Amino acid sequence: MLIPEERYLRDTAFRTIVDMLEHLIREAKYTPTELREACILAAIHYEMTKPRSYHYDPSGQIIPRDER
Repeated sequence: MLIPEERYLRDTAFRTIVDMLEHLIREAKYTPTELREACILAAIHYEMTKPRSYHYDPSGQIIPRDER
């Protein structure tokens, strides 16, 4: 996995979003804290709407499919 600075240099999509966020900070539209909170909330909203698949384990545990 690349550290964020390496990813910024190699991944144009990642660089674009970082540059957009930096622009919002420089234009005094949002503070860094507000942007962090917005990103976290977006991730929470995504996780809440993403259906999860579960597997019943013979031991009696219910295990999310991506953790088997």
